[in-house]
Parts: sequence; C-alpha cells; structure tokens
Amino acid sequence: STGASGENEFPPLAPVDRDPAANLALAARGAVVHGTPDVPEWEPGITPEKMIDGDIYSYGGMHGFTAFYIPGSVTIELPEVATVARTQVMLFDLDGRFFRYHIDTSVDGESWEAAVDKRAGEWRGWQVDRFAPRAARFVRFTCTHNSVNPICQVVEFEVYGD
Repeated sequence: STGASGENEFPPLAPVDRDPAANLALAARGAVVHGTPDVPEWEPGITPEKMIDGDIYSYGGMHGFTAFYIPGSVTIELPEVATVARTQVMLFDLDGRFFRYHIDTSVDGESWEAAVDKRAGEWRGWQVDRFAPRAARFVRFTCTHNSVNPICQVVEFEVYGD
C-alpha cells in the first residue's frame, strides 16, 4: 500500500543485524556504484546511488531504487580494501516478484572470487548472505532473473566485515 506521496506506508522488515555505522558500502562513507546505465526514460528517482544511500523506506513503483537490465551487473567500489564477509541486499518487493543473482568480490577489480550464488530459487525482499571472509575493494552484484520483467531493481545494497 502506498500513501499520497507514493511512498510505502509500511516500513520493510529490516534484518536484525542491519547496522548503518558498520556498512562499508554507504555512499556517505565514500563508496561508489559503477556499471549502471543512464536510461533517460526512467524516472529521476531511479539512479545508481539509490542502492548505497542507506534509505530503505523511501521507494515506490518509480523511485528510490537502482535499476539495470538483466542480464547485468553493478559493482560497488568500497573506499579502500577491507575484509568483507556479508552482504545484505534489499530487492524491490512491492508486488511479489522474485529475483536470482550472484555476488563476487575482488581486490583489484580484475580477478574475481565468487561469494554468493542465488541463481536458483526465488529470492525476495531482504537477502542476508554470509560467506568466507576475504579482502575486497569491489563487490559485484549480477542479476540473472526477475519474474516480472527484464529489469533488476535494488533498493539497498550493504556490505559488512562480519
């Protein structure tokens, strides 16, 4: 349900261990998103930075998230090399759609190590994915399926060291 402003009236269920102070992928901490195309016909509220702005409440049908075509990837560049062991991604979840994806990490942006593989199954809303701790400066999110259309929609993407 959406209110007069088009925003959600019901806040999403956030993971218990969501901690903005520890999130390595916040734009406010210097993280940057690479690889999302500029699609002029999309609304101004659909921009690469939306997935690392820390805001999980202000999104709706045409605003407040990052979008890119499937198959496709976006890469979050952390401000510096850090130990990473968990990602939390909030997938667009207002209509029951599901996604499939995988996540890889890299220290140099050239050689990649698999971290998460959810290319099978039906993944909705918040996804908390833990993997073996490793050094990384780049975290690549590749979307392989959306059950409704060929566009991946990510409301928020978080990276943690534990």
